Amino acid sequence: MRKLFYYLNSIFFIIQTCLLQAQDVFQPPANPVMAQASRIAEEIDINGRLDEPAWQAAGLIRGFVQMEPNQGDSAAHDTHVKVLYDDKALYIGSFCYDPMGRKGIRVPNLRRDFSWDDGDLFGVSIDAFNDKRNAVSFQTNPYGAQRDKQVFDDDVMDNDWDTFWKVRTTRTDSGWVAEFRIPWVSLRYPKENNTQWGVHFFRRLRRINQIVTWAPIPRAYSIYRMTYAGKLNGLAPPPPSKNIRIQPYLLGDFNRQTVDNEANGSQTQENAVWKAGGEIKYALTPNSVLDLTFNTDFAQTDVDRQVVNLTRFSVFFPERRQFFLENSGILKSGWEQNIEPFFSRRIGLDESGNTIPIDAGVRYTSRTADHTFGLLAVRQRATANSPFSNFLVTKYSQNIGSQNRVGVLLTSRYDAPFAQSPAALNNTVSLDGFFRPNQNMNVNVMVSGSSTTGRTDDSGWAGYAFVGNTSNRGYMGWIQSVVSENYNPATGFVFANNLITTSPAAFTNYRPGWKPKFVRQFEVGFESFFYHRYNDRRFEQGVLTLFPVGMIFQSEGRFYLVAEPNWQIVRPGDEVNISGIRIAEGRYQYWRYGLEYRTDQSKKWSLTFDGSTGGFYNGALENMRTSVRLAPIPHISLTTSYELNRFRSVGERRQSQYTHLLGTDLRLALNPRVQLIGFYKYNSSIERSVWNARL
Repeated sequence: MRKLFYYLNSIFFIIQTCLLQAQDVFQPPANPVMAQASRIAEEIDINGRLDEPAWQAAGLIRGFVQMEPNQGDSAAHDTHVKVLYDDKALYIGSFCYDPMGRKGIRVPNLRRDFSWDDGDLFGVSIDAFNDKRNAVSFQTNPYGAQRDKQVFDDDVMDNDWDTFWKVRTTRTDSGWVAEFRIPWVSLRYPKENNTQWGVHFFRRLRRINQIVTWAPIPRAYSIYRMTYAGKLNGLAPPPPSKNIRIQPYLLGDFNRQTVDNEANGSQTQENAVWKAGGEIKYALTPNSVLDLTFNTDFAQTDVDRQVVNLTRFSVFFPERRQFFLENSGILKSGWEQNIEPFFSRRIGLDESGNTIPIDAGVRYTSRTADHTFGLLAVRQRATANSPFSNFLVTKYSQNIGSQNRVGVLLTSRYDAPFAQSPAALNNTVSLDGFFRPNQNMNVNVMVSGSSTTGRTDDSGWAGYAFVGNTSNRGYMGWIQSVVSENYNPATGFVFANNLITTSPAAFTNYRPGWKPKFVRQFEVGFESFFYHRYNDRRFEQGVLTLFPVGMIFQSEGRFYLVAEPNWQIVRPGDEVNISGIRIAEGRYQYWRYGLEYRTDQSKKWSLTFDGSTGGFYNGALENMRTSVRLAPIPHISLTTSYELNRFRSVGERRQSQYTHLLGTDLRLALNPRVQLIGFYKYNSSIERSVWNARL
């Protein structure tokens, strides 16, 4: 094992040397590009045509350059942008030229918050406070689907932030047009000094796979790096005003589940439930928002996708409930999906993902140029299987310098006495920080402590640190984390206790002149995870994933060959159960080999494939995951996925078995605002079928 760490460190530092010798990113400009907004008196009809006289008279914004693939080169096709405003809204119009016109458009579906990678789009990111670190972004595709998000320091992405705005598009023989109307009440900006905002205009030309921007940005970064933003002048928005929105709802849910077992045979369970509740959103100031919810069943937004867990750790299921998703970045801390002192799925859901009713909840968020503050309080109703619980979460973050911040997160959970058990109180205190010593390097740190009194009295701690360097030529990073035996964030998530994790990774992006025309870049590198027990520092397991061959095609398709040595130790007392197979005590060392392939996801049909074979503890495992998507027109999208796991002579009883995971997703869209969405999942390992449909 010592030799392995020696060679791993050698590879790591060789790649580091290559990256440091090939820094071709440029610094933010001292004099950013400028544009002018025009005030109008006439009403604008948002129809995607830009045919009003005001549009014809507005100043033209042009001169987009490539961010990807050839940083700084002229865009293959022109993009023209104009900006207007009145007392009610900000208007943005764009004409995205394409000599192929309608035939050149790539749009696989019309869903809200569509994928960045899969189709054409145009968008704008706005830094209304002009602090070069926070932004809201509005994006659309040629069929008028909406995509909006909040971004903090180009580090925390709130992809589920939704606000009220309108966009309409038209498609022509020479390109496509987008027309935005963004109400002032949907934006947050200071009371004074509003004449100039930071903005990014950007476009993705998916057929030729170019990303172009008005303000030049190194391709190593995202289009949300606001230190490179241009400036929009001439603005005079009205004074920020209070804004209140009341949203009552009536919710109907039908669930049908078929369960097969040896004792009772096949059983079908059906239930239908109607519920009523409401939400209130109140913008108290330009910087602060108060959200209230009552009689809410948060869990009815969507159900969890089925998975087959092939690891020794807990499975992370993402949050899907809109109330918790909005502004969630303000309360984030820790290592996402691994060590999170606050994880909203601990509220309103039990360990199996079943619904626990919510009586009421309140959330308050505030953001200024200097700090952010968030508070969440929820009352969870008592049921036959659980007591009533009170949750309180609050976080304060202070900005330091131009791109650094430190924060403190407090969580508290009180569970009332239940079934002859005493009450329980769990608290956590977490300190975190984000630092950017230069444009290429990000540093994240967190230390957290927990204490529990009542049913169990214990305390513990966890820590996490990440250092990453990104350039146009590659990436290198190192993660180090520690979780003590008794660390218990009752309002958070931990993938495993009593564990020290060491995870170095590095990749090079190589674009030689001799490469084939269909290849954009070669990627070679590795990622790794090595685990030791915290209490005695003894080695537990390790996985080194090598990518000796990797290619990204000009079409955004991908191909990788994978080689993966594994080391596993199962000690006396360890409970290791993989898909119903109990692993015996012992030391295991084995290799696995894999292939990853993805076609162009913007076409009418696309394929992803991930397969591996090789050893698995004391036996062998063949694994295959594949997905096929058919989208003949943007209004129809059908995706079928299948996962197969074939275990051969694994575990204490040398078991051989198959597991199957089948899924089908269907999306029918009348337009971007009216869509029918449904999916079916079958998991053979737990003999469970799940249907879900939403309009």
